[in-house]
Amino acid sequence: MPPDTLSPKILDCIRRALDEDIASGDATSNAIIPPDESVLGRIIAKQAGIVAGLQIAQASFQLLDEQVAFRALVDDGSVVKSGQTLANLSGSARSILTAERTALNFLMRMSGIATLTHNFVQAVAG
Repeated sequence: MPPDTLSPKILDCIRRALDEDIASGDATSNAIIPPDESVLGRIIAKQAGIVAGLQIAQASFQLLDEQVAFRALVDDGSVVKSGQTLANLSGSARSILTAERTALNFLMRMSGIATLTHNFVQAVAG
């Protein structure tokens, strides 16, 4: 889903997170990666759990650079295994590397909450 389907308050939160993380730019990426360099990337689950926040992760990349292509391979709420690919990305190497920490912070936090909630529900089921 494109970022414009998110509420303005959520988009503002993502923008603030990006601004806080990159402030005046990603000095390392800008110093060593040519401006026209493109990459393919994957977001991979480091642990088994419930995925949540893919649309927020997508917005993190696309608010920085709308040309970054983001294709989720699972839906939010899906049970995923460690090592499973959650999404594929392509586009500017600088843009993807600059936004990745913000995108992953949202995705990890939201997935962690979803996983813990799922575990509590399972514990009290029946």
